[in-house]
Amino acid sequence: DAASQQLPAGRSRRTQERTLSSSQESGLVAGCKRRVASQSESEKLSSSPPQAKTRRTARPLSTRSPSGSLPDSGSPPKIMFTGMVDEDGVKVIQQLGGEVVESVHDSTHLVTDRIRRTVKFLCAVARGIPVVSPEWLKMCGKSSCFLSTRGFLLDDSEQEQKFSFRLAESLEKAREEPLLKDFRVHVTPGVLPEPGQMESIVQCSGATILPKMPRAYKEKTLVISCPDDLPKCKAARDAGVPVLNAEFILTGILQQTVDLVSYRLDGESDSQPEGKKRTATTQSASSRKKKR
Repeated sequence: DAASQQLPAGRSRRTQERTLSSSQESGLVAGCKRRVASQSESEKLSSSPPQAKTRRTARPLSTRSPSGSLPDSGSPPKIMFTGMVDEDGVKVIQQLGGEVVESVHDSTHLVTDRIRRTVKFLCAVARGIPVVSPEWLKMCGKSSCFLSTRGFLLDDSEQEQKFSFRLAESLEKAREEPLLKDFRVHVTPGVLPEPGQMESIVQCSGATILPKMPRAYKEKTLVISCPDDLPKCKAARDAGVPVLNAEFILTGILQQTVDLVSYRLDGESDSQPEGKKRTATTQSASSRKKKR
């Protein structure tokens, strides 16, 4: 599907998703334990050897601390896939009462086998929802209930190094506060991914979409464009509104940084009217040092 097409490479930061409170997560785990315990009792009565209750806690692929949990225990998870087909995983979701979804705005989990800059992946990171490996669904199936995502975060150090970010840290930042909170963004027609998809990514980052080209400078207002559309941005440029390429969003979400300098399309860094200089974020360099 269009949302699973690979996007071009780049660099920079963050949106939020409510995580499950520790008490809610404990309730989920307790529910799984009760279910496994009751299964063991039935097995004892039938004289067959009981299964280990701790199977679901077996160490998954990633040993990092969790980045995200299940939603409210009363709400079935809405799970999205990107870049892969997992028929067994889909069966597990359906058997346990969850839902397989395509909407980047409604999903509670993203399942994938590696970091890939698809629309779905970028939206998931922007919203700070758990991005887990297929191992999570495998263990959920064995445990007959949806487990916490604790410990099942996708582990792909090769791609993390390529894009200079840490998935766990970026998800945490996105949950704390959306990357583009209070921003207003206009997307021009020639942008790739196509404007509808780019607008979804921008909205997942917490920004408001501007349907028309801005003609006056306002703080936290910007334009996402491309070289071919630059002539259409004259009014915004004359007003001192930053005009940036797509990497401001694509790389910015992964790294959870707002960089209004590196991705300027017009090549200008000090074009704002006097007294309204951009607060161009230079934190990307310092944050990258921390991530290393």
